[in-house]
Amino acid sequence: MNYFDITFPDGRTVRVTARPVPIGEPIMTVRRGDQVVAEGQLREVGDVERAHRGWSDRVTHAIGHVPIAAEYVDRVRGIEAVPVARRATPEGAAGALREQRHRLVRELSAAADMAAQARADAFDCGVLDTHLAPGGPGEDRERRVQQAQDALDAFDRAHPEIKQAMKAKRDADVRRWADL
Repeated sequence: MNYFDITFPDGRTVRVTARPVPIGEPIMTVRRGDQVVAEGQLREVGDVERAHRGWSDRVTHAIGHVPIAAEYVDRVRGIEAVPVARRATPEGAAGALREQRHRLVRELSAAADMAAQARADAFDCGVLDTHLAPGGPGEDRERRVQQAQDALDAFDRAHPEIKQAMKAKRDADVRRWADL
């Protein structure tokens, strides 16, 4: 699907579309009629931003300043961002797979960074007991890291040629930059 319509509780409807970018997540555009309301990447929002903007607890993500409720997130992520003609070629399909792998690597990196920062904060505050408690917040963050790692490993098993091609390109770039 190339777009997704969201109707807010007050009756306003917006249309979300995606524009591909060379590397990374697509840029989402939110329109109401012909007017662009917001543009940006789909991002998670925390309790502070949710409270500051007066959004309900159902809001877990946003595009710019437009709230996205939890039940819409998967559908918004599913918007087709890569033009069909580009995917029809082998180079386009490989490019789409590279972008998907980049997204998985970013998700793993973000989850690992959040877990490491939480461990450091807990250590600095001297609250290691609750941080390391079974079923505590630390265990949940470590589970997210493991889930992201598992998703990346599954992708690499399914598409080993993408990882090999990316490694070969990186090695060639290093040799070129080092004038070897």
